[in-house]
Amino acid sequence: MKNHALLTLTLLSLSSFPLAAQGLRNEFPATSEEIFITIGEDSIAAFGMFAAGEAPKETVILLHGLPGNERNLDLAQALRREGRNVIYFNYRGAWGSQGEFLYSHCLEDVTAVLDFFDAPENASKYRILPNEYILFGPSTGG
Repeated sequence: MKNHALLTLTLLSLSSFPLAAQGLRNEFPATSEEIFITIGEDSIAAFGMFAAGEAPKETVILLHGLPGNERNLDLAQALRREGRNVIYFNYRGAWGSQGEFLYSHCLEDVTAVLDFFDAPENASKYRILPNEYILFGPSTGG
C-alpha cells in the first residue's frame, strides 16, 4: 500500500510538471490575429500569424492566386514555427475584402500591406522587422 501511494504521488507530481512549466513560458508567445487594412474607401481582410519571441522578425507575405483563396496555412504554421511572421491577405474584391477585384489593384494592395506593417507603431506591435519581407505565392501570387 505504501509503495502504491508513493507511486501515485510520483505520477501526480510528474504529470503536473507541464502545467508548472507553462507558467514559465515566453512572455511573447506565438499569436494569430485578424487585421483589416484600409485602402481608400475599401478594407482588406488580412490574417497575421506572429512567431514567438520578443525580437522583431522577418515576415513572409503569402500572396494567393487570382482571385483564389488558397491560404497555405499549413505552410504558414511551419514558417511561424521556424521563427518567421506570416501575413496572409485577400486582394480587394476577393474573399472578404471590400472593393472591386482588378489586376491593377493587386500591386497596390501588396504595397498597402507592406506600408501598413512598415509603419513604426505596427512594426513594433507585431514584432516585424521593417523592410525585411519575403513575398511568396502560387500562380499569379508568385
